[in-house]
Amino acid sequence: MTHIRLEDLPEHERPYERLYHIGVEVLSDRELLSIILQSGHAGSSSLNLAEEILHDVGELGLSGLSRYQAQEFERYRGIGRAKAVRLCAAFELGRRAQFKPLRPREVLNSPLRIRDFMAPLLQDLEHEEIHILYLDVRARLIRRQRLSRGGLGECRVDLRQLCREALRANASAAVLLHNHPSGDVSPSESDRIATREVEKALKSIGIELFDHLVLARESYYSFRAQGDL
Repeated sequence: MTHIRLEDLPEHERPYERLYHIGVEVLSDRELLSIILQSGHAGSSSLNLAEEILHDVGELGLSGLSRYQAQEFERYRGIGRAKAVRLCAAFELGRRAQFKPLRPREVLNSPLRIRDFMAPLLQDLEHEEIHILYLDVRARLIRRQRLSRGGLGECRVDLRQLCREALRANASAAVLLHNHPSGDVSPSESDRIATREVEKALKSIGIELFDHLVLARESYYSFRAQGDL
């Protein structure tokens, strides 16, 4: 690894100056990361530290780095709690920027639409989360709710609370979603059992379970599309 001191670079080649004068799009991943880091440690600049981190994450690149917890960043010399928290916040902002509000009257009436809407929020998480979307009679989103942090096999959905919230939202239908950090979207037996339980509970109050999607970064599984609902 070539050690670079920022003060040895011509001013117009320093990441801060390049971003300000030329634009953010032209900067490399290393340069962008170095700006967030702000500094390295004795004998190593923020550029060197950024290069070291990107080297360690390998072919996963920024996608893999975005999954780091603050404590993982703290393993690097030159990164304390403040920097680690700043890095996590930056990656979370980028993730949320992809999660765009629906346009007026846009509907979630197909597995692909639902996947495109929710994937930015769930696909990169290293833990499982269960979410539900409440839809009106025209399949428009009323609101989204996170039911739990943890997989369907690790915790049970509170069916009474779910039904109360569905009625409070005046929903006509609902969509259950959770992610598989492993990348394998094949539903487990506990996924199937939970789906049947949620479907039965919602049906008892006159609300349809429109679909259950299992999401991962490269793919998704739709219970409806596969004939499981």
